[in-house]
Amino acid sequence: MRGGAQAKLVLADDEHLYVVKFTNNPQQRRTLINEVIATTLLQALGLPAADFSPIAFDTIFLRDQPITLDFGSRSIEVPAGLHYGSRCPFLTQGISQVIYDQLPRAILRTTGVAAAFLGAYVADQWMSNTDKRQAIFYRNPIRQWQVELIDHGQTFDGTCWRFVNSFGWGTFVDPVVYESVSSLDEVNVWVERAIALPLEVFEAARHSVPEEWIEHDGGALQGLLDQLVERGRNLSRIVEQAMSHEKSPFSSALLFRH
Repeated sequence: MRGGAQAKLVLADDEHLYVVKFTNNPQQRRTLINEVIATTLLQALGLPAADFSPIAFDTIFLRDQPITLDFGSRSIEVPAGLHYGSRCPFLTQGISQVIYDQLPRAILRTTGVAAAFLGAYVADQWMSNTDKRQAIFYRNPIRQWQVELIDHGQTFDGTCWRFVNSFGWGTFVDPVVYESVSSLDEVNVWVERAIALPLEVFEAARHSVPEEWIEHDGGALQGLLDQLVERGRNLSRIVEQAMSHEKSPFSSALLFRH
C-alpha cells in the first residue's frame, strides 16, 4: 500500500480484507495507538471512520510467509504479535469493492458527504491531525456513494504526542467538500458533540489499545487523553480561528468574515 507506514493488504481469517500497519513500521509504534484512539473517537462522534481490529501474526505464519519493511538499504522482518488492521468495505456477497481515494468534483458534489468532512475537520483540529484528511469512497449494494475516514496515524502530531494548531490540519485534498457549509450552526454541531463525549468514551479508547503496543508509554498516553478532554473546552475557538484563516478552505464563506 502507499504511504510511509508501508502497510500491507491482508486477508484475515474472518474473510475480510484489512490494510495492516505493523508495530515496527517506519512511522513507529505510537502511530498505531493514534489510529485506535482517533478511530474510536471519530466513531463516537458519529463519523464514518473505518472499523479496525488488532490482527495477530504468529511465528509459524511469519516463518512460512515472512513480511519485511524497508528502512533505507535495510529490510526488517515484521515481528509476531498484534498489529493494526483497518477493515476494507465489502459487499454483502463477500465480493471486494472498487475503492477510490478521490472522486471527480461533479460526483463529490452529489454524494452527500459534506457533513462527514466538516465533522472530520473539526475532529482533526481537536486531535491535531497534522496530515491531510484521508478518505475512501465506494458504492453500497444499492449504488449509493459511501465515504469512510481512514489513516489517523498523524493525530496528536504523530509520535510527538502534542497539540499544535494550524488551519491546514485535516483538510481534504479537494475543498469542494466544504463549499456547502453556510452556517456556524453546522460547525457547532460537531464542536458540541466533541465536548459532550463522556469520559467513558476516552477510557474505552484507551482500553482498545493492545497493552503490548503501549510499553512504557502508559503515563504519557493517559496524559495525552487528559489534555484532549481539556482541549475540548476550547474547541470552538480553535476551530473558528482555523476556519477563518485566509488560506483555509472556509475563508471565503461569509460566516467567517470579520
